Amino acid sequence: MGKALIALIVAGVIAVLGGIWVYNTINSEYNAGIAIEIKLSGQYQKNQNQLDASTKKIVESVGVANLQSDKFRQIVSDAVKGRYEGKMNPGTGGAMFSAIQEAYPQLDLSIYNKIVDLIITEREAFKQTQSALLTEVQAYKQWKNTGIIRQWFVAKYFPSGNLEARIGTKVVTGAAALEQIQLIVTSQGTDDAFNSGKQDPLKF
Repeated sequence: MGKALIALIVAGVIAVLGGIWVYNTINSEYNAGIAIEIKLSGQYQKNQNQLDASTKKIVESVGVANLQSDKFRQIVSDAVKGRYEGKMNPGTGGAMFSAIQEAYPQLDLSIYNKIVDLIITEREAFKQTQSALLTEVQAYKQWKNTGIIRQWFVAKYFPSGNLEARIGTKVVTGAAALEQIQLIVTSQGTDDAFNSGKQDPLKF
C-alpha cells in the first residue's frame, strides 16, 4: 500500500471523525437551546401562578365577605406587583389605601393593616420569582450569543417555537415570546423614571 493511499485513508478517517464530532456538537447545542427555552417558558408560567396565588391568599385571608370581589382582587394584584407608589400605611394618602377606601369606604382600618402585612410578604415572594425569571433570560441570551459553533450553526434557529409566553388563552412564541417574557412587571413610577431619566420625589 503506497504512502499516498495511506495518507488519503488517514485523512478520510479524520474527516469522518471530525464530521461526527461537529454533528454531535451541533445536535447537543440545539438540544440545550430547546431545554433552556422550555425552562424559561415554565418560569414565566410560575410567575403568573405566583401572582395569582398571592392574590387569592390575601383575599381569602382577609375573611370579609364584601371584599370577595373582582375589584378588590385587582387592587390586591396591583399592590403585589408593586404598582402603587408611596407608603401603604392608613392615613398617608398612599395610592393603594386611597383605592381601597374609595371602593370600600366602610372598611375597618384594622382589616386594612392586615391587608398591608400580607401584601408586603407576598410582594417579596413575587419579586423573587421576577428575579428568577430575569436570571434565566440573561442565561438564555448568554448561551445564544457565545460559542463559535453555536454562532455559526445553531443560534439562527433561536428563539424557536418552543419558547412560549402564555397568558390565559393567548400564546406567542419565538422572538415575540422573548419580548413578552422580558416585560417585567414594575410600577408606573419606575417605568416613567427609566423613560425620562428622572425620578420625581415620592408623593404621599
